[in-house]
Amino acid sequence: MTEEVTRVINALLIAPPEEVTKKAGEIITRCAHVLYGFNTTVKALAALYVASMLSGRPWSRRTILKYCEALYVRAHKVYEASRRIKRALGIASPRPEHFVDVVATKLGLPPAVRERAKVIVRAARLVGLVSGKGPSTVAAAAVYLAAREAGISLCQKDVAAAADVTEITLRRRINDLLPLSSARLSLDAHPH
Repeated sequence: MTEEVTRVINALLIAPPEEVTKKAGEIITRCAHVLYGFNTTVKALAALYVASMLSGRPWSRRTILKYCEALYVRAHKVYEASRRIKRALGIASPRPEHFVDVVATKLGLPPAVRERAKVIVRAARLVGLVSGKGPSTVAAAAVYLAAREAGISLCQKDVAAAADVTEITLRRRINDLLPLSSARLSLDAHPH
């Protein structure tokens, strides 16, 4: 099965860290019993997704969709295979908090902004604003708002790129989370 992981990596022209590739091969071997019925490309992509998540570099939905399109596989099959893997291994789905550090690091933001973004995410979870929303988008919106609170001006385009989400979706999540932030923005007048 490790050959299939290598084939998928080569087909996608990606270079994940060696530990991710190795972990994906181990996942396929350990979870073969729950992956019965899926083709080998779906198994390999799902294993790479879970291995990336475990390494602290979770993929966004947009990334998964891009990879599925490139490999001519259906995203719902990859999601189902990854759910089975996570259930078999007792792994929780990625939460926005996992993505906060990834986005903030890509943007070069200080630790105080990361911590404030995590507070915004926790507050959003308490009031039910996270359920059904993409974790990377919620994290990106929280990072954007936390940076604005700290007086750091960021372009939404840069934040969206760092989180691998669309600007439109990012704006929607910013609008959702804005009441939880002390940043006072006029997004209609200032959409950068």
